[in-house]
Amino acid sequence: MSANPTLISTVRNPAIRIQNADGTAFKTLGVAPVAAGTRVKALHITSDDTAAQTLQVCVTIGGVDHVLGEIAVAAGAGTDGATNAVNGLAGTRMPGLQSDGIAKFIDLATGSDLKFKSKVAVTAGKTIYIFSEVGDFT
Repeated sequence: MSANPTLISTVRNPAIRIQNADGTAFKTLGVAPVAAGTRVKALHITSDDTAAQTLQVCVTIGGVDHVLGEIAVAAGAGTDGATNAVNGLAGTRMPGLQSDGIAKFIDLATGSDLKFKSKVAVTAGKTIYIFSEVGDFT
C-alpha cells in the first residue's frame, strides 16, 4: 500500500443538456480532469422527451473519441412521475467500467473528457439532462 494515498479533494458537478439543435453531435460534459486525475462517480440522466433515446458515451483522448458504450433513456425518464431517472454508470451496456464492489465509476486522466450524443436527434422542444458527480484527486 502507498504511504501517501490518493484521495478525492474537490467535488464538482458538471452538467449538460442535449436538445434538438444539438443533432447527433457529441457534446462535452466538461469534466476537465486535474493533474492527478478525476473520478466520475455518478451520471444522473433524465429526459422530458416523449420518445425513448439512446445516448452514446465516449472518452476523448488527444482529440480522438473512444466510444465506451450506449445508455438507453426511456421516454420521460425522471420527469413524468412514472419512469425512473437513469443511472448512467449502471446497466450492462458498458460492462468494462471499474467498480469498487458497490458502484461503477470512470477515472479520467488530464487532457481527456467525457462526451455524450443522442444517436437520433432529440424531439423538438424536448431535453435530455445529464448531471454528474465528479471528484478531483489530490
